Amino acid sequence: LKEDAMVSAVGETSSSQVTFVARARTYCCGQGVPRVKVIVDQTHSGSTDNDGAWAAQGLEPGRHIVESEHPSLVMSPETHILHLSRSITRPELPLFVKPLLYVFTVLSDKGRELVQVAAREDAVPVQATPFPGRII
Repeated sequence: LKEDAMVSAVGETSSSQVTFVARARTYCCGQGVPRVKVIVDQTHSGSTDNDGAWAAQGLEPGRHIVESEHPSLVMSPETHILHLSRSITRPELPLFVKPLLYVFTVLSDKGRELVQVAAREDAVPVQATPFPGRII
């Protein structure tokens, strides 16, 4: 188990319950990853939205086990230990997803934007930018 950040939880509430947000991001460029399954303490579960976010509400302060997985990505199920306490900030647990392929754009000698693919992160040119579209 990974002993993740000592995360402070959501602001003032009328009870002792807190909320935290899991944010699934690509390892290479930080873009949101939808449909990552998140399970908290085997009782709260859901999937990240199109922006890669999912909120777990109604948690008690203290230690929680957070599991995450995505069947179509190179992401074996991961388990994290999360510590929640009452605070004025909303905590976030980053969940980083490594891609199968790196899709990026570079400018050609003639100034045209070219879409390229690499199998390894070290094969992506320094001047490359993340591909903003979708590949179907």
